[in-house]
Amino acid sequence: MVTGNTLGAFLRSKAGSSFWKFTLFSLVLSIAVGAGFYYSSVSRFTVNKSQEKVTALQLVDAFVTNYSELLKKFPGDSAPVPATFRAHSIELFNKARTTGDVLRLLWVGRAGRAIATPPEDQAMADDIESFVGVKDPKPVSRFLTVGSDVVFRTVYPSIATQQSCVDCHNKVMPKTSWRLNDVMGAFSIDVPAGPFLRSVSYQSLALGLALFLVVSGVGLVIGRLHFQQLKERETANATLERRVEERTEELRKAQDELVRNERLSALGQLTATVAHELRNPLSAIRNTIFTVKEVVAAAGVKIERPLERIERSIKRCDAIITDLLDYTKLREMHFAETLGDAWLADILDEQKLPDGIALVRRLATPGRTVTLDPERLRRVVLNLIENAVQAVAEGHAATVARTVTVSTSLREGNYEIAIADNGPGMAPEVLARIFEPLFSTKSFGTGLGLPTVRQIVEQHGGTIAIGSEVGEGTVARVVLPLVRASAPAPTAASTPASTPAGEIAA
Repeated sequence: MVTGNTLGAFLRSKAGSSFWKFTLFSLVLSIAVGAGFYYSSVSRFTVNKSQEKVTALQLVDAFVTNYSELLKKFPGDSAPVPATFRAHSIELFNKARTTGDVLRLLWVGRAGRAIATPPEDQAMADDIESFVGVKDPKPVSRFLTVGSDVVFRTVYPSIATQQSCVDCHNKVMPKTSWRLNDVMGAFSIDVPAGPFLRSVSYQSLALGLALFLVVSGVGLVIGRLHFQQLKERETANATLERRVEERTEELRKAQDELVRNERLSALGQLTATVAHELRNPLSAIRNTIFTVKEVVAAAGVKIERPLERIERSIKRCDAIITDLLDYTKLREMHFAETLGDAWLADILDEQKLPDGIALVRRLATPGRTVTLDPERLRRVVLNLIENAVQAVAEGHAATVARTVTVSTSLREGNYEIAIADNGPGMAPEVLARIFEPLFSTKSFGTGLGLPTVRQIVEQHGGTIAIGSEVGEGTVARVVLPLVRASAPAPTAASTPASTPAGEIAA
């Protein structure tokens, strides 16, 4: 079925442009054929009718001539003259044919010199006078409008070929001087042509219209088929180009994945070695600090603050080592059916945010069970809350209400945790790199927090998306399946999925 959109697309296409040209050609061809049929029909009509009428007039003329010859054999002047006899006979002929669709026969004399019947109109008089002085004049045929009717008139010259006819006319009309071979008048036959011309007009119009419809219809079918072929070819080319682009993108991603995995492999080996080599000295330093604290306390020396700073630094170094080990080596997950909102509420209860920062809860899925690893996913929530707290703490004046909002909802049959802040937000160039390992905008840290978060979420078969606008804040959305399906184990170098503008997903 051809829809309006499809027809519009066809008419606007190259095939449609060709169809318009072909339609114009069909129109011109149809007009030419219709006009040719009309004029050829009229031409045949005029030829046939002219021949028929000339034959009839010759018959009448021969009859009158014969009558004139016979009249000489009868004495007296009581018999009518041939011209008068002819005019009266034709008049009776016309009266016997009363319908308007039959021919009308007249014998008329020249204007001002007619014995019985003068010319009916000026056109007839002019035709008769055109015969005068012409050697062997020929009949004149043409279409005329007589009254409100269109007629096909033939005027046949009547010439005095018999001396008896000349004598008779001179006797009847003593004031005229007729001579042999003079044009004495003419025979006129009017054939009604209106119905014929209307019929031929309708037939020509019908023929032209039918031809136009047939030819343009054939052109439409051919154009549509050509358009369909072009469309299928364009679709095939577009599909091929899309597949090439997809394969190219897959190869690029595979290459990037291979490079990242190689880097991660090297990083993992380096991390294992460094962790082993650093933790032993850190343990010794930690034990030494413990001993120093006892000795200092017994001696009454006040150096608690420097010792606490050393302990914090040791813990920081240990945390960095732990982050590196967690990211480069996947841990085994321990999944359990868990009440999502209740589990999340327990985590939020434990949080103590800095003064001036409010923690808003909007847990909207009570009683909903989710398959998750409570301890591993706990790290995800804590990391995202910590990032949100740092953002609002660093990006607002003291007079602005600073909030971190944690909400839950069901999204297309999945369990969603959203952690939003009203901090300063992130620039697009920063947002695009937040899941890159070792990338950080902070003056401290390893830049492995969000990559590790993504890794844990992917181990749950879920996704994480972070959207941010400068001056508006940031929101992190973790989407988890209610029932975990078996999925390939993710890697730290997974390529982020395609997301809307202003949002980065993993």
